[in-house]
Amino acid sequence: MSHHPEKIDDGQIIDIGDGDGFEVVASGDRYVVRRRGDRHEIWDARERTVVRTFEGARGRRNAWFEFKALEGRQHERRRRTTTRWSVVAGLTLAIALVAGGTIWVYLNRSPVASSPQAAGPATMRVENFEGGYAFRIPQGWTDLQDGTGTEVASPDGHVTVSVGLAGTGEPEAASAARADALSAGWATVSLEAPQQRTVGDAPAVSVGGTGTTVSGEAVRFVAIAVPTRAGVFTIAITVPASADPSLTTPAIDGILASFRVPTA
Repeated sequence: MSHHPEKIDDGQIIDIGDGDGFEVVASGDRYVVRRRGDRHEIWDARERTVVRTFEGARGRRNAWFEFKALEGRQHERRRRTTTRWSVVAGLTLAIALVAGGTIWVYLNRSPVASSPQAAGPATMRVENFEGGYAFRIPQGWTDLQDGTGTEVASPDGHVTVSVGLAGTGEPEAASAARADALSAGWATVSLEAPQQRTVGDAPAVSVGGTGTTVSGEAVRFVAIAVPTRAGVFTIAITVPASADPSLTTPAIDGILASFRVPTA
């Protein structure tokens, strides 16, 4: 399996060892999301056991986010295991590069030195044909589409961005409704006043806030309504309260700046 969670298109029915056939929805380094009917399960491929079970209308969404969180922690454990060897290899390589660079400069002296322009971060295009919109996400992020809705997440699953079509209406009401729906059931929710902003090339309205999720995690969130000729789109963003904004903000700003409705 790859190091990034991977969607399985056209739901393949397979037997993964417990004698029961399930539809595999997504797979990663260690965990698998599988479905039968309205029930979604997280399967630990290493321990060959079911980690968690989700049922009901929100089962697919909850299973997907739990899967991304488990895969993120698995990747972090693997990264820590290899850190010591990476440090040793990095120091050895640095010494070799310094020595080689000194020799190169000595042999290639020039009165004018030029350097290539630094390339920007790699991105990939996400397009929801049923919803009629598209945007770009950083390389390594994952996306999951369900009808007109799209959910994307950072590689560790901590930052999530969800896009949907709200229909028609005032953007102020649509953003407030999305904020209420996003934080339903959370504890200590605090909402800010609506703010005017720009998403892509369109004016928008956002409602930000903070809260504690049902799992006890403190988060910052924002719900945005983007009115277009094709209807009002809503974008919901959640970020852990402990996250470093200097690391999360550029990726989120890039997604919002690239949001387009090509069919409008």
